Amino acid sequence: MAKATWTSGELENFIASLEKAEQVDMEELAGTALYAMAREVANEVRSKLASLPTSADKEYKGNSRYLIPEKQKAGLLASLGIAAMRRSGSGYDVKIGFDGYNDVQTNTYPQGQPNAMIARLTESGSTWRVKQPFFRPALNASKKKAQDAGIKEVQNFLKKII
Repeated sequence: MAKATWTSGELENFIASLEKAEQVDMEELAGTALYAMAREVANEVRSKLASLPTSADKEYKGNSRYLIPEKQKAGLLASLGIAAMRRSGSGYDVKIGFDGYNDVQTNTYPQGQPNAMIARLTESGSTWRVKQPFFRPALNASKKKAQDAGIKEVQNFLKKII
């Protein structure tokens, strides 16, 4: 049988640490872990997107299919971000995605093309664009690193308290 011996000072410190831990703001703790995880995933998405091959802006002619143009790729890289944390059901979540418009102006999109649309076209392809998946492979590749980053952040957060 194991036996633990505590001095009165150690026991008081331990009880004080437990009382501090009870006062932890769970939203702050969740945010710390979620943003650490999201940064890992976003970095991997940015890396996969940056490594995609490109084609010239006006290369589409007739039945040929083309890759993402450099201007659209630059717009995606500039607009990749992490949304603010929000309450979702019984927990919290953050979203990683593309915001705003790129610099490619057309008759349909005079203010520029929506970056979210370009990301979907690049990921899934279309009748005139080659499928170039980057988002799903990045999610799969970063899963373990993201989990480890979240665990590390929670441990660091709790070390400060206890």
